[in-house]
Amino acid sequence: MIFDKSDDSLLENKLEHGKLYKISGAIQGYIDPTTGKTYEKFIDKNGNLADNPNKSVFYNYITSRGGLSGAGVLNNKNHVIGLHQFALDGKYHAGHAKAGESVPDSDPSNKQAGGIIFTKEQRDWLRQMIEQNKITGWYEDSKSGERYFFKDDGHMLRNTTKVIDGVTYRFNGFGIAKAQTEVAKKQGSVKVKYIAGSEEVLPSKVFVSGDVGTKYSYSTVNDNELIEFLQNGKYELVESVREEGVLSEGEHVINVTVRLKTANLSEINQTIKNVESFLDGKKEIHAHHPFADDFNNGINDLTKLIRDTKSAISGGASQEVVDNMNKILSEKLSSVKNNYSTIFS
Repeated sequence: MIFDKSDDSLLENKLEHGKLYKISGAIQGYIDPTTGKTYEKFIDKNGNLADNPNKSVFYNYITSRGGLSGAGVLNNKNHVIGLHQFALDGKYHAGHAKAGESVPDSDPSNKQAGGIIFTKEQRDWLRQMIEQNKITGWYEDSKSGERYFFKDDGHMLRNTTKVIDGVTYRFNGFGIAKAQTEVAKKQGSVKVKYIAGSEEVLPSKVFVSGDVGTKYSYSTVNDNELIEFLQNGKYELVESVREEGVLSEGEHVINVTVRLKTANLSEINQTIKNVESFLDGKKEIHAHHPFADDFNNGINDLTKLIRDTKSAISGGASQEVVDNMNKILSEKLSSVKNNYSTIFS
């Protein structure tokens, strides 16, 4: 049996974890594993033929030790026919002349062990349970990550080599599989592109890559590069994207579409009205005045700025562009107004 670490605190002599332990000896008084019939008599520890009061209980006068309870009892064909359940502790008991000393193998009468042998009904029930719950194919231990392979009859592959899905595996005595040759697996990837119109506004990135069949999940909500880009305030997301799937061979592209934010035009529209109101009826001044040329150039500049500003707005200019044009237009209007006041004051 394989020793269970949970028994550690109960044992005086510790067993080595993961090591296979075996005890062997002749069984006296048990159910015949072939016929399922009980042996009515058995040889007791004194060598006398006695009635067997516990039909399925067996005794064997062998060395055993704590921690082996629950191990399978195997016949000479290596078939499990029962369970090892109890044993003396291997020391002479109180009242014996050698009380406390270890019992040698030469004194089997003080090395009694035993358990039960399955009846036919019990074996049939066990086979039914095994059939209903047996594992076939690959099994992976969630803790160790070790892999095992079970044949269709439920038996684990051990001490053998087998080709499975094009890969050669070696299975050791415990059934642990180790790949001897690897077949190159098909690869796939998912790339994210950030598009504004026909142009990429951010470098595209490979979001995930790996074996075909690998699961992936993408969402613009969790895309840190995109979030940082949008926080700059120039662009906004057209539509959120969420996609889940498995990798297919080759490259799959997810397009994330953004656009320039719609600018707030209230201030620039008011400035345009102020400029147009000021220019209404204003003509170039043909007089000898030190600020005449500045004024004339100013109203021409304002006229051109109004035209350019309206064109930029209709083209969907960003908030940053609109704010800069409003500043330039306001400053130019203020300068021209000052020249006009100076000339006609």
